[in-house]
Amino acid sequence: MIKLDKPAFINLLQQKSLQIFKDDKRSKVWLVEYENQKFVIKQFRNHPFRQCLTWFIQYHPAQREARMASHLAKNEFHVAPVYITTLHKNTAYLVTPYIGKQIFDRFFWGDLTKPESRHNMILKVATLINYILSKGYIFRDCKLSNMVLDDDSDILHLIDVMSFSKTHSFSRIYNMLDVFNRTAIHAKWTSDERRACFEALNVSASIKNKLLDD
Repeated sequence: MIKLDKPAFINLLQQKSLQIFKDDKRSKVWLVEYENQKFVIKQFRNHPFRQCLTWFIQYHPAQREARMASHLAKNEFHVAPVYITTLHKNTAYLVTPYIGKQIFDRFFWGDLTKPESRHNMILKVATLINYILSKGYIFRDCKLSNMVLDDDSDILHLIDVMSFSKTHSFSRIYNMLDVFNRTAIHAKWTSDERRACFEALNVSASIKNKLLDD
């Protein structure tokens, strides 16, 4: 895995933004290219004092995300590796490689037009969710926007993984899938497509039925 030092990170910050993925009160996430490689930079926007304090005690979201990404990779999850986390001018940053387009965007913007292509991607997503649950985890931020496809390997990768945790709680599994279901609706999945995905999940019928009936 690539390791970026602080001077290399400063160079990344100076590159022109190719695309902004997110820009709100909590964070800004954008794409840059440097030395023929694409990187995703995440800037955290909490109050500077709070950022410095949580950084000092090793509990800043950037640090927690980096630790979780490393942990999941060691447990055979495909996750975007964190190249560097750093505090720069009292603001925290996190850098990962650009792996591919978000699955949400592939559906929402009509990249997947053929029914067979849509169905195959939906089954890929279901397989990934089953894998998460089979390992005893829940992913509280289980959204299609936090899944990206590596076009070279055809493997789904996870991003923004800080909210992973170990659990077998019925309610927390339900909440995770409720978040996922809402993002699937937003991504313009049909009711039949959502049903096909949930039918492929190894969860109780009561969870499936409740989510599909809502």
